[in-house]
Amino acid sequence: MKSQEEHSGRVDFDTIIHTPISYLHLIPRLVFTLLLPGLMMYLILPVTFWSLFGSGSTASRIIELPVSRLIYQFVPLLTALIFLLWRWLRNYRKRRLVKLKSYLIILFVLFAFYPFRHAILNYVISLIIG
Repeated sequence: MKSQEEHSGRVDFDTIIHTPISYLHLIPRLVFTLLLPGLMMYLILPVTFWSLFGSGSTASRIIELPVSRLIYQFVPLLTALIFLLWRWLRNYRKRRLVKLKSYLIILFVLFAFYPFRHAILNYVISLIIG
């Protein structure tokens, strides 16, 4: 007998919409997925740029290039999207609709909040600092 979250047969959008949401699955993955781009943007990418280019006039010219700005802005988003799409496809193939719906919700939330990430971060920091 299959577990309640697995589904056999055809999976369409209507079936996914009517699947219940597992908040124990959704909340930790949502927090991780929203923190991953922020962690990359504010910690990993600056350290990587600094270790590759060092400091000085050459490094500042390289960082001001449009390609560097594009990498800095969209590599965190692409990393999170690749992770989410990989997990979504994996659950789609195994017909785990509860987890599939969680990753679909996280994708929509990420797309909705990513353009406002700086404003949200400034607001959270102002709440923490007081």
